Amino acid sequence: MKAKILLIPLLIVIAVSVFIGLVYPQYSNGANGIKENYAKLKNEQIKLADLQKKNKNINDLSTQIASFADKSLLYSFIPQNIKEEEIISSLNGLASSSGLLLFEATISSQSKSENIISDDLEMNAGGELPLTEVSKTAPKAKNLETEIKLLGNYEKVKNFLISLERLNRNNNLGQLKIDRNKNEAGVLDDNLLVSASVEFNFFKKMPINNMNAGDSIFLNNKLETAVVDAIKNQKNSNSFQVNVEQKGKSNIFLP
Repeated sequence: MKAKILLIPLLIVIAVSVFIGLVYPQYSNGANGIKENYAKLKNEQIKLADLQKKNKNINDLSTQIASFADKSLLYSFIPQNIKEEEIISSLNGLASSSGLLLFEATISSQSKSENIISDDLEMNAGGELPLTEVSKTAPKAKNLETEIKLLGNYEKVKNFLISLERLNRNNNLGQLKIDRNKNEAGVLDDNLLVSASVEFNFFKKMPINNMNAGDSIFLNNKLETAVVDAIKNQKNSNSFQVNVEQKGKSNIFLP
């Protein structure tokens, strides 16, 4: 009788052991068990929720861009195409309005790619984050080296450089060489011979695809417009203005 009583718990233990031995490998086998598949499912659900949020942000940003009042200002500042004729026309217009003779303007092939936002705009932005803090997959601006040669007096050259800085299209003045001009008799006159290198930018639209749809740039659904204020402020800037406290010649090229 006692043996029968002890046999029942033993059979229960054996049955439970067999059950665990049959069921647990299916629950967790370290690779594709129920436990592992559940963890994978939860991970995919998190990814799906993140993509859905970014997709909503993309749609919100697209709507804001479509109705953005200063959209044309941005597209003019850094166009989607090279627009070489526009560059030459702008330089001719600036030279003419400044009273200078532009006798050479050459646009070379594309140079290295750089961040869209230049350092001078970053300094004028005044936002919480640097404008150059863009995503790794964001498009980079293509640079066009433009060599120009001008002839005119000191004040006209200065006015040209100020106007170039305020141009509607983004540009960066590179090399600048200024020499006194010699007339036909070989005598130095009041005119200056200017040789300069100017970089103009452009970049093409980047379509959204599986390579960049999950980028951090889409974490926010609010369009960042600080760069527009920076562009507008640049139109009023003057890097060539001399402070009242500074002393010296009004024209450093005169004896």
